[in-house]
Amino acid sequence: MTVNNIAFPVVAVQNQNDDSTAFGKWFLRALYPDTLSLKGLIERVAWDQSVYSRDIIEGVIKRVTLVMVEQLQAGQPVKWEGLGTFNPQLDCGKMGKNDRETLVKAGDQAINGVHIRFTPENSKGEELTSKKFGQLCSFEIKGK
Repeated sequence: MTVNNIAFPVVAVQNQNDDSTAFGKWFLRALYPDTLSLKGLIERVAWDQSVYSRDIIEGVIKRVTLVMVEQLQAGQPVKWEGLGTFNPQLDCGKMGKNDRETLVKAGDQAINGVHIRFTPENSKGEELTSKKFGQLCSFEIKGK
């Protein structure tokens, strides 16, 4: 499987915050392009010298997405090898309940929501965090 190393677009920006100790300093920031849609991802996989047709790729990706959502809804963390782990976490607010009985009685009402957290892969030398991932990227400064 060939993975093309496409340039990561960045832009040079100057800190204009008068209250900042870094006022006037220049920094590189990610130049965020439009988010790649599921359709765009499917097209990219199909275009990238795949032996599978677009409809096969679309079916598999859509099914994987559906199953991942079902598993996350059931509280099951999902690890995508080489990428990272999607982990559902409860948001129960900051106040909590005074005792277990009150919490159990509140049931679902004690849950404000569920957040899906993503933890990048960090095993088998495939560390996708910070400096190591940055070393895998090619950067291209855009603009002036």
